[in-house]
Amino acid sequence: MSRELKLSTKKTIAIKTQESVSIETEKISIDSVTDTGQSVTANISFFNSTGVTKTLTLWEGEDYTAIGRWTDKNVDDRIKILLAIT
Repeated sequence: MSRELKLSTKKTIAIKTQESVSIETEKISIDSVTDTGQSVTANISFFNSTGVTKTLTLWEGEDYTAIGRWTDKNVDDRIKILLAIT
């Protein structure tokens, strides 16, 4: 079940793929979060006409150990950090 990460205002986000893509959006859909016991990944998509989706590794290795029991707020904050949303 997906949920939305509401941004305070519309932001331009640079996504690193094979090529750099800038997306302007007010919301990000967090489609799923997977915890493998060694890492946590999130599948996200954007509320705009591009249809861009992205899988982000939120925590792995020592970062995974350090986060321990993560919350939805931890996920939201980490996505903002990884996408350089201020």
